[in-house]
Amino acid sequence: MGFGYFPDGSPVRSGYFRNIQVMYSLNNLTDPAYAMKIFEDQPTCYKMNDYGFLGKLLGYLVLYGGTGGACGN
Repeated sequence: MGFGYFPDGSPVRSGYFRNIQVMYSLNNLTDPAYAMKIFEDQPTCYKMNDYGFLGKLLGYLVLYGGTGGACGN
């Protein structure tokens, strides 16, 4: 996931989702009203950071990434 780095606030070194929107009803997209719940089942291998809404260019932003490897398997 990502480029072998934990997310550090830079989309250059992390994978990311931007302009995330939620569909509350048919054809009614909106920005998330609250922070999303982050679930990491292998936090020593990868992490996700929820940065929330960052303006028109990025919208709602979540960065993810990790060092990879065996990850305890």
